[in-house]
Amino acid sequence: MNEEDEVFGCPDCADQGGFYLEIKQGKSTRSWRIDTNDDQIPAYLSAYTAKVGKVVDELEK
Repeated sequence: MNEEDEVFGCPDCADQGGFYLEIKQGKSTRSWRIDTNDDQIPAYLSAYTAKVGKVVDELEK
């Protein structure tokens, strides 16, 4: 939540897709676009994007 950047990597630049995350807390809304390629994002996001990817895969079933 404290991250100043809103884009990590280059989501969907190579047709690989990306994650769009949006969180609303009270009257404040924050959003982020995150590359699905782990090599393009900070290491601290990899575990989180793996969890998000797993949830998305389950939703597609």
